[in-house]
Amino acid sequence: MTAPKAWTPGELRSVPTGHPGNPVGRRGPYRIGLASWVIQDGSYGDFSSGMRTKFALEFLPVELVPLEPHALQKVACKHLLDNQYRIIGQVIFSHDDWYAIDFGVKAYHFHRPDKSWKPGEWVRGHIALDIDCFSYFESFSGNPSAPDLIYTWRIETVLRQTAPFVKRPSGMSVRDKAKWNWIEVGHTNAWKDDDGAADYLLVSTLLDDPPIRNAQGK
Repeated sequence: MTAPKAWTPGELRSVPTGHPGNPVGRRGPYRIGLASWVIQDGSYGDFSSGMRTKFALEFLPVELVPLEPHALQKVACKHLLDNQYRIIGQVIFSHDDWYAIDFGVKAYHFHRPDKSWKPGEWVRGHIALDIDCFSYFESFSGNPSAPDLIYTWRIETVLRQTAPFVKRPSGMSVRDKAKWNWIEVGHTNAWKDDDGAADYLLVSTLLDDPPIRNAQGK
């Protein structure tokens, strides 16, 4: 299975040194990244403010390290910028090419097997949080020992990034961070916004329904 397209740490806004972050309760709300191609691939329909929906979370580690032995082993989550968080969590599952952690809410990371965390280990660090593009509900959830990661959410607000694209010397187009700005749009329009290249934040509250693993639960 090939790793999906995703935002990478190099495409995220830099977090100022010493940024304290704002504590996030278990229910959130969470700011969850969503690229328009995820909808265009057919994984989901468009999202709108106020809707109730189900999806798992994928996290992208900007920096993730073992928790110091003397540190308090208690899950914690602080919002930094956009879809970026500082967390303390426990590894709850590890397989050949993915693992999951619980930092108040459970999320997975699709990674190459050159680095793995063992279940029960505590970690801390800086992550970005995105919607599950398809890896969990289409593939990983089929493992009988996989944790239940598909949560029920209420979308409070949909935000769209308005920064224009600029070309790097390599020819790759990236957002102009000097013009970084989110606007409230009420709903996604993945095929038309930014000519089909839109980036969104789903400001979402976790509802009380227990998480599920069965992809048919979507």
